[in-house]
Amino acid sequence: MSRAVVLALAVLGLAFVAQASSTATVRYDAMRALTVDIGLGGRDVSNIQWAPAAPGASRALNFNVYLPSWPTARFTAQYRTNFVKAFSSAFPGAVWTIDAVAGSSTGVTVRVRAVFSGNANTDWLPQARAVYALLRNGTCSPVLASGAWGLASVQQVTFPYLVSTGGNSAYQPGQMIHGLMFNLLLKSHNFDWLNIARANALVAPLQAEDETFATNAWKHSYIMPSVAPTVAVTLQSASFSARALAGINSYVQANVNTMWPASTWGPVSILNGAQ
Repeated sequence: MSRAVVLALAVLGLAFVAQASSTATVRYDAMRALTVDIGLGGRDVSNIQWAPAAPGASRALNFNVYLPSWPTARFTAQYRTNFVKAFSSAFPGAVWTIDAVAGSSTGVTVRVRAVFSGNANTDWLPQARAVYALLRNGTCSPVLASGAWGLASVQQVTFPYLVSTGGNSAYQPGQMIHGLMFNLLLKSHNFDWLNIARANALVAPLQAEDETFATNAWKHSYIMPSVAPTVAVTLQSASFSARALAGINSYVQANVNTMWPASTWGPVSILNGAQ
C-alpha cells in the first residue's frame, strides 16, 4: 500500500487507510483494506468502502471533553449520567459511555466513547459524520448547553476503529494492522491556517519512520478559556508491527519539539490521550 495523508477541510472530510482501536490494534484483513473519504452532502466516494469488519464487530471512536466549570467534586454520578444522556439524545445511533474522568481543581476531562449501533460495514457512516461535524468546531455546546455546562472543549479525538467481543479469531494472522494516534496542538495557529500543503508537511516526520505504510491527519478547532482559538490535529500512523508503533510513540513524546520545530510550526505540544 502507498502512504497517504488527507486533511479534512470541509464540514467533514476524513480520509484514512487504517483505523486504530483503543488498544492500538486494528483488526481486519489488510489485503482488503481500502482508503475511504467521508464527506457530507453527496461528496462521498460511493464506489470505495471501508475495510470489512468481522461478524459481531462495531465501529467506534472516542474523544476527550474538558469542562473547566466542573471541578472534580461537582461532577457527581448524577451529572455523569446527564452527560451520557445528552450525547445519547443528540446521537441516538450510537451507544455512549464514559471511559474515564480526570479531575483537577480547574475542571474535569471526560473521555467519552461512541460505539455505532449500525452495521459496521454499511450503516455507521452517517452517524459518524454527524459526530465529527460536531467535534471539528472545537466545542460540544450543541449537545452540552453552555448555560448548564459552561465551556465543553474538545481535546483529543480518535479516528474510527473496530471493537469486537470475539477477539482476533476472525482475522487473518499476520494481516492485522496496528494504529497509533495522537493529537498535536499548534498553539500559535488557527483552524484555517492548516491547509493541505501544511498538513502534508506536518505528517512528513511520521512518514519517514520505518515499518509504517499510512499516515493520516484530521483537524479540529481547539477552544480554551480566555485565549484565541487554535487548532489540534489527530495524527495517525499504521503498521503491521505494534512494536514499531510503540517505539514511534515513545520517540514522538520525547522529541515533539524536534520533529515539529517552533521555527516552522510555532510552539506545539501533544494532548493527553495517545492511543
